[in-house]
Amino acid sequence: MQSLLYIGTNQSALDNELNKLKDKLKVSQFNYIEYFPSPSIGIDIVRKIKEILTLKPFGGNNRLMVVKEMDKATLQAQNALLKILEEPPANTYIALTTKNVSALLPTIVSRCQLVTVKGEKTKVMEDDNATLKLLKGIIKSSPGQRLLLAAQYSKTKEVALDILDQLLILLQSLLHDSTEIKLTTSQIASTLAKVESAKRYIEGNVNYKATLDILFLGFPKAKLI
Repeated sequence: MQSLLYIGTNQSALDNELNKLKDKLKVSQFNYIEYFPSPSIGIDIVRKIKEILTLKPFGGNNRLMVVKEMDKATLQAQNALLKILEEPPANTYIALTTKNVSALLPTIVSRCQLVTVKGEKTKVMEDDNATLKLLKGIIKSSPGQRLLLAAQYSKTKEVALDILDQLLILLQSLLHDSTEIKLTTSQIASTLAKVESAKRYIEGNVNYKATLDILFLGFPKAKLI
């Protein structure tokens, strides 16, 4: 796959992985191009990428284009990048990095090979089976049962925010390895975005009980493995 998404919170670790990819592909300095948010990734950067892609890589070798902190990209820029990620030109590889995958469009995530940077992968499925059990419980439950589950975690604002944080960690790990639960990458990414939005609403003093009710009702329904 020629489009990759590197997920991690340690910038030096992300840079190290990009260097490994560059060495693996034997990309020269002439064919290595990086873009950074300034202060965001806008449509202008995507236009520059498209312009470069009309040209062949120098020397006919592999080319690597890197967009760092893709979570800071505007919605317009993300939409404009979709076609490029789906069908990069021959000998061209595109690597995105993000510290917050929930800020990306699910369609961006689904078009990339996901790489969780070594040392960043959560062990929530090993150390906190309660969160995984809750997620499985939600997706197999009826709407009424989901509301009952939401009520258990909306006794206080702090409790609601805590469970959302745990779900965010779990869902990010499932993006890398979904063998524990039968959800598609698109479903996981979409659910992750919903949880992140719910957290922002509650932090903004929107009614946390109603927010959790709506969130749990909006989770996908999937057949468990």
